[in-house]
Amino acid sequence: MANEEHVSMLKSGVEAWNRWRKKQPRDERLGLPARVDLSGSDLRGARLSRGSLTRANLTKADLTGAKLRWADLSFAGLREAKLRGADLRGAKLSSADLRGADLLDVDLSEADLGWANLSGTDLSAVNASGATLGRTNLSKANLSRTYLCGAKLWEADLTGANLTRANFRGAYIDGSTQFGGADLTRADLSGAMLMQVNLGEADLTEVNLCEACLGSANLSGANLRGADLTKASLWDADLRGATLSGACLTGANLSRADLSEADLSAADLSDARLFATKLRKADLSEANLRGAYVDEETDFGGAVLTGATMPVGREHK
Repeated sequence: MANEEHVSMLKSGVEAWNRWRKKQPRDERLGLPARVDLSGSDLRGARLSRGSLTRANLTKADLTGAKLRWADLSFAGLREAKLRGADLRGAKLSSADLRGADLLDVDLSEADLGWANLSGTDLSAVNASGATLGRTNLSKANLSRTYLCGAKLWEADLTGANLTRANFRGAYIDGSTQFGGADLTRADLSGAMLMQVNLGEADLTEVNLCEACLGSANLSGANLRGADLTKASLWDADLRGATLSGACLTGANLSRADLSEADLSAADLSDARLFATKLRKADLSEANLRGAYVDEETDFGGAVLTGATMPVGREHK
């Protein structure tokens, strides 16, 4: 509910507001109306939890350490706003413009960022666990070491994003999410749902995809050198020309996957399911296929098998 004194001060202009704020307790509960113009305003440490600031103009506003838990900031203009250390847990930021905002040490867990614009924004090491990122623009954003455990990404744009060491453990990422040019080196995607996702040509060096579901995913030409794909589901996946040298695929389900011309040198495929898997012209030199399940449709035509440990007695009947 809007506070009449606060509304009156806002009408006096940003300079008068900021002078007034300097004399007030930093943790004072502010009652501000929706659609308000707060551009450049001093809102440091302000208590705005569960407040409604829909369509508010907060461009370049100083919200350092502000309490915005469960606040409604949908359609708000937060471009270049200072949000360092702010509590945005459960906040509704759908369609908000956060380009260039300072989000260092912000808590975005369970926040709704659907349709929000975070293009080029630095979100490194931010806690966004359980956040909703539907149709969110994260192109060229820095998500290095960002915690996105259990996050939901659908039709999100991560084109050119830095996702090195990002934690997507248990996240849901739909096939329409864009990863073109994204760097996923050493990212944690264990247990993530990545059905039909397009990661063609992506850099997934030493990525953790343990028990991830990548059914019908496009990983053609991707760099998965040293990746952990233990018990991952890769049925019907396109891995043509992918680099999987030294990767761990123990117990992985690669049934009907296409690994033609893939580099699987020194890869561990022990106990992997290779039913009707295409391995034509794949490099399997020094690979471990002990205990792998194969059938009459498994295609090793033209594959390099120098030094490989082949499956024995595990053919599908």
